[in-house]
Amino acid sequence: MAEGYAVLLEKKGRGRGMGFGGRPWAVRTFKLVGQSFEYYDGPKLKGTIDTKGSKAYTVASADADGKEFPFQLDTTDGEKVLLSATTWGTRDMCISVLNRSSKNPKWDNKEENEKARLESRMRELEYERKQATASGAAGVFNEQGANASLKKAGAADAAIKAEHTKNTAAMFKSVSAKQRYNEAKAVGDKKGMSAAAAEMIQGAIRRKLSQKRIAEQRIIKAQWIRDGYARKIQSRYRQRLAKRKIEKVRWEKGVIGRKLNKLVRMQGVLRAFYAFKRLNRMRIAYPDLVTVNVLDLQNFLKVAGTTPEPLAVVHGLCLDLPASHPALNTIKGDVPTKVLQAHGHFTSAFHSPTTVFPVNSAVEMSAAGANRLDYVVITIIDQASPSKKDLIGQVVVKLAQLRNLSLGKPVTVTLRLGALLLDVKNAAGESVATTGRVPTGIVTLAITRPLNSFNISGPVWKVSDNKLALGAWRKRWFTLHNGQLSYFNSEFNLETPKATIATSTITAIEETVQDGRPAIRVTSKLQKGTPSVTWVLGFEEDSSKAIRRKWARVLYRNAKQLTPPVELSAKQLKKQASAKAQAPASPKA
Repeated sequence: MAEGYAVLLEKKGRGRGMGFGGRPWAVRTFKLVGQSFEYYDGPKLKGTIDTKGSKAYTVASADADGKEFPFQLDTTDGEKVLLSATTWGTRDMCISVLNRSSKNPKWDNKEENEKARLESRMRELEYERKQATASGAAGVFNEQGANASLKKAGAADAAIKAEHTKNTAAMFKSVSAKQRYNEAKAVGDKKGMSAAAAEMIQGAIRRKLSQKRIAEQRIIKAQWIRDGYARKIQSRYRQRLAKRKIEKVRWEKGVIGRKLNKLVRMQGVLRAFYAFKRLNRMRIAYPDLVTVNVLDLQNFLKVAGTTPEPLAVVHGLCLDLPASHPALNTIKGDVPTKVLQAHGHFTSAFHSPTTVFPVNSAVEMSAAGANRLDYVVITIIDQASPSKKDLIGQVVVKLAQLRNLSLGKPVTVTLRLGALLLDVKNAAGESVATTGRVPTGIVTLAITRPLNSFNISGPVWKVSDNKLALGAWRKRWFTLHNGQLSYFNSEFNLETPKATIATSTITAIEETVQDGRPAIRVTSKLQKGTPSVTWVLGFEEDSSKAIRRKWARVLYRNAKQLTPPVELSAKQLKKQASAKAQAPASPKA
């Protein structure tokens, strides 16, 4: 299906710039979806280029400030965008994709393009089949003409035989006339001699004419035979070729037909899969919960005359790169620091700025985010320093490299502290660490990612408790993790929840319908003598029933004091309904 194309390129700025060197080059993430070529600076969209009718081509390095792999994109509105790739292959791929997108807005839909190609080939084969059928029919007509030529050759042969018969009769008459001439000469009959001589002359003339006609008929017969057999051989050869062509076309059409049927079925499956995936992504999400225990900190450099007070600041880092990005596919191991700095953003900051822990102590920190975290960044600073934020060291942990992390068990790692690779900022936008000493030390961490069966988050409608909008539906971001059900204004602001209830205090969970919207009513009682708190969680009218059931199941798993209802299958429900319909009516009193 259509997923687009993403690549990391250098782009030269627009305009003339402020300095003598012109506009600088900047690394940007480019995403091409349809005919829209967007480029980002981290998560921020910087601009969009329309590729409809555009043209991409290579340019000389001298025209691109000495860049090694430059190319240019000319748009229909006269804009000339100068870009630079990292390799020859990346540049050629970009030029090919951009030129394809300029002509076809569905260039990235591989299934549709393959279907169109197969259908086009099917039409070509049908045309070839018609041509072969017409050629075979022409061969049949040609063979009929050959048979007519052979019939004419037979008629010429019959004429030759008739002439031979006439010639023989004339020869016998000449012999008889000569005999009569001799007899008349013997008796001196001049009149008889004259009549016999005239008959002999006529017979000789007839024989010569007959021989001439026989020679002509033989030539005609040879021509008709040669023409007839040549046309017959040619027609049969054409028919044989047409038959082979038709058989080949039928076989290839069968192959293409099977491919088309398979492709259509696969398209249906993929559409259903991506629709379900999009529905889940829109309606339901799992928070990425990461618990970090700083177990030990040793061998770090201490400032003379001070007692160090190390403080750990923990952040979650997420990359704004698609799964097909070359930085993720072609580079083994860790993503380069340049890519992390350009395309990484902190999805959550789950540190405790008031917690100061001594060396060799354990401090637990946890966080929940709407996106799955890629890295955990631990920055250790010294609060006893004059600036209260001298960097002791920083470590960046790639969660994908930690085995058994998805099993819900703690994973212990020991890492050497390094320099400040990522500039971490606080809520006020100030850097939490300053570099003033050589980063040294070894830190031991225990990282845990709980199982998703007890955690869930996503957009849910809630009946407002505000007096100004009492009873109105408001869309909020709900998060259930660590036994706490909380909601926020949106998934982009997860620092402070608007309200939280503990699942251990839930007294009732009920599936209901309110204002025509499927909902779950959650009732909680904090203490005896206090009024109950009721939250009505609503879902979209067209949302899947499985999503609502998923929320109910996770709520029941966390509220262990409640007994979940028995979920009957569709077959069991149908059986119960039929049994109820067949039950005899109770007699009236």
